[in-house]
Amino acid sequence: MVSLKLLQSKKILIGYQYRTLKSMDIKGILKSYNIEISGEREFDYDCFCPFHPDDHSSFSIHKTKGIWLCRAGCGSGNIRQFIMRMDKCSKEEADKKIEKFSNKVDNIVERIRSKRQLTFIPTVFDHPVVKLPDEFIPFENILEPTPYHNYINARIGLDTAVRFGLGYCPTGFFKHRIIIPITFDKKIIGFSGRSLYHTGVRYMLSYRFPSNSSLFCYDEPTDGTAYLSESIFDTLTLYRWGFSSVYATFGARISYNHILLLIRKGVKHLKILFHNDKAGIAGVQNALPLLKVHFLVEIGILPLDRDINEMTSDEFSSIQWKKVNDKVNKVKRRLQWKRNQS
Repeated sequence: MVSLKLLQSKKILIGYQYRTLKSMDIKGILKSYNIEISGEREFDYDCFCPFHPDDHSSFSIHKTKGIWLCRAGCGSGNIRQFIMRMDKCSKEEADKKIEKFSNKVDNIVERIRSKRQLTFIPTVFDHPVVKLPDEFIPFENILEPTPYHNYINARIGLDTAVRFGLGYCPTGFFKHRIIIPITFDKKIIGFSGRSLYHTGVRYMLSYRFPSNSSLFCYDEPTDGTAYLSESIFDTLTLYRWGFSSVYATFGARISYNHILLLIRKGVKHLKILFHNDKAGIAGVQNALPLLKVHFLVEIGILPLDRDINEMTSDEFSSIQWKKVNDKVNKVKRRLQWKRNQS
């Protein structure tokens, strides 16, 4: 494991927190406090709460993330806070106990508050496999036209929908929604439901989907240059027009994990295509200090309040691109100027 003291001595990090992954032994931590597991669900363990007399298994803890909750009102928190409360110890002492119950490679530095170079530590993005709704019908299995087919043909085309495994749900909880599977390392980790009509929530993600550490179309290859949008249908529209290496965040926010995923993918040149509205502009500006360090960044200036899937390919080809110069390029230009002067 990379030493935190070493990173801090080099002033690379100002603050950090542990991200607990699947290999953390949550059962072992509970057993060390003589807490018996009374029940088990898909994502959680049910236990008797150690903070109050409990006869109804009101305490639950996430199997992989270590997030806990007492439904009787004792509180909630992460695994570090749980250990601190049980042992009445400091953060440092709780971190030492966390290390004993997890693989060294899985104790990763997640939060970087510094604008300096982000040291890439190999990260395990261990997302559980998710089953699509029982009512899901893929477009490739239906030959007769439906309102869902008309919707798809008007935006991304049926060929693109079949390529990325899209379908729809005519009944059930996701009734009247286009279902877009989301894959990571060739496995389905979630899905998004796009409303067919302009009623209710426009997009609905699957339960507990890790949008903060996932990118849509992440399995698509890249040659070092990538496009990043904030919308699934914007991304699919670009693929319909023949673009490659297009990925999407799930909303107008670029997280640290998104940056780690792009580094993991080998991206060097990043072209950002967020919506030209208040949320899109703020999302890019917040992430730009760190993005500029790792990538050659260009920002596409889209028309005001218009999505890419509402544009034609000719309109998109005429948008302006703004290059963002990072500090490394400025230093290189300054050194080149000094050489020219000498």
